[in-house]
Amino acid sequence: MEVYKRKDSRYWLVDFMVDGERCRRSTRAKTKTRAMEVAAEIIKEAQAQGAKPVRKGPAPILANFADERFLPYVDGSQLDPDTKLYYRNGWRLVRETAIAAWRMDRITTADAETLQFPGSGSNANCALRTLRRMLSLAKDWGTIQSAPRIKLRKEKER
Repeated sequence: MEVYKRKDSRYWLVDFMVDGERCRRSTRAKTKTRAMEVAAEIIKEAQAQGAKPVRKGPAPILANFADERFLPYVDGSQLDPDTKLYYRNGWRLVRETAIAAWRMDRITTADAETLQFPGSGSNANCALRTLRRMLSLAKDWGTIQSAPRIKLRKEKER
């Protein structure tokens, strides 16, 4: 969703996609704060009618998202240093698969189940947990609409 103001208008406009079609409407609001409130109401109306508003433009490629958003988030967070190392190792494993070049909204549960990783089940689970976290963060940040459920692999006990 984008809220913007045209040069020749005193009102703010809202621009978003609904079921693959672009929807632009005037909010008839003169302040950006009020325009954001009206835009939220417009989207709620669209959802009440059964439509699913989505972000404009294509979803980012997984590798780009990792480099631009995920890894800076991990480095800047207050996570335990071991957790940061775990996510970096998981991304290293995912980056070596074909799924790293895919758009994030195209990744499904079935795709994650067919991924092959070197080493044991715990190594594969490291990569899958990292992928799961990346997709859930993308959903929270509004980059994608939904994140697939990614199941972990069986691990052999010591």
